[in-house]
Amino acid sequence: MPYSTLLKRKRPTSTNDSMLVNGINISLKVVYEYRKTVSASMRKNITIRVPKYLNKTERCRQVLKMKEWLTDQLLRDEALFLRYKSKQYKSEDVLIIRDVPFTISISKTDIKHVSARIKNNIILINQPTTIDNGLVHKQTSSQIARQLGAFFLGVLENKIDYYNDTFFKETINKISFKNTISTWGSCSSNQNLNISTRLLLVPDEVLNYVCVHELAHLKQLNHSRHFWNLVHDVMPSYKVHMKWLRKHGDSCRF
Repeated sequence: MPYSTLLKRKRPTSTNDSMLVNGINISLKVVYEYRKTVSASMRKNITIRVPKYLNKTERCRQVLKMKEWLTDQLLRDEALFLRYKSKQYKSEDVLIIRDVPFTISISKTDIKHVSARIKNNIILINQPTTIDNGLVHKQTSSQIARQLGAFFLGVLENKIDYYNDTFFKETINKISFKNTISTWGSCSSNQNLNISTRLLLVPDEVLNYVCVHELAHLKQLNHSRHFWNLVHDVMPSYKVHMKWLRKHGDSCRF
């Protein structure tokens, strides 16, 4: 057997799937790979990993068994459930983001992935007619977040520039809104500041805190005492905003 054919057979293959939890479609990915056991991970996305050598019937049985276990975990932990629950938008829904109203308009077309754009404060969404509902809802939420991030990028840049010019006076390479789930913000060694689009859904002072937090990382790429002293010097009430995120953060999702 040619080496290229053997290598191809050993490569993982994957499919998009979903499961119904409390009437909500939760999207997930099933990966078939060379391994001995079935496993599941709940990180940014839910992934089920299945041994590739199993026959079709046994694969389906193992995936179903793992879905039952995952469903039980999500029902036991509301915060965990909220992490993977995609909102189900419909035409004429109105989103109020930073006191600006946006109306949702959805059309169904023969495309492979959800697309969106904003025109005159209307979020125009094109959804495929052929993919799983769970995946449609997830992609729709992601597209809405990305479009709103682009719409409000100037607001974010003004905030960060104000705090940087007033308190930090550091060089910033790039400021971005990112559709991240696991982090509120990040600062790279290249002086790039990334802020989660989820922060468009929080009170203004909480967004300010995350901006200050990431700016402080330009001076200290760690969470040492010196780092927290920098944050405190700019925003003495920062712990109040940290507590708000811990209490309400899981509900801040598009």
